[in-house]
Amino acid sequence: MLGALLQPMFAAIPNDGAFSGGSAEAQWRPMLVEQYGRAMARAGGVGISQAVLAEMQRLQAQGTQAAHAATPVPDVTP
Repeated sequence: MLGALLQPMFAAIPNDGAFSGGSAEAQWRPMLVEQYGRAMARAGGVGISQAVLAEMQRLQAQGTQAAHAATPVPDVTP
């Protein structure tokens, strides 16, 4: 996933400058971006995992509450 987040950043770098690798660089760039993403993941990522987890748990709790509110309670009185 981190590689996918890095892809637009590397796509903005031109391939035709004086210090670029030209078409060869363009060919190998996706693998470089993937390795950067893996290295970042091994180093702990970008620090958003706790926020994402908390939001997922909040949404799950809302969904559970909504499901219980929508479920009719059967009338069991004699």
